Amino acid sequence: MMLVLTMRAAAPERDAGLMSFVGDRLASLQAYREHWSSLAECRSADPELFFPLSSLGPSASQIAEAKSFCSRCVVRRQCLAYAMATRQAHGVWGGMTEQERTAAGQVTRGSAVDQRHPADQPSS
Repeated sequence: MMLVLTMRAAAPERDAGLMSFVGDRLASLQAYREHWSSLAECRSADPELFFPLSSLGPSASQIAEAKSFCSRCVVRRQCLAYAMATRQAHGVWGGMTEQERTAAGQVTRGSAVDQRHPADQPSS
């Protein structure tokens, strides 16, 4: 048994409108992917908050405050992915310090990758 599908020609105006709509949506999606940082929660904070001098002493509370911004950020995953892909050596990115990102990178190279953000994973 053979199934034959027939297509009727769409009106050129409708086709052009649909293609324009699809093109606009794809361009918007691409712009979002390229400019996710414009949606970041940290844009309203002092950038120095995300780059503490150390991980000890007063800097520990600074890190906690930076992570609190990250915890409510809609682009936290994109931020962390960017930091990991570009090997950001300093600062809190996507809710993780440089030490946490380094440790996470070592884990992902040595085993299967868990697709959840580390902050969303169950604690052990």
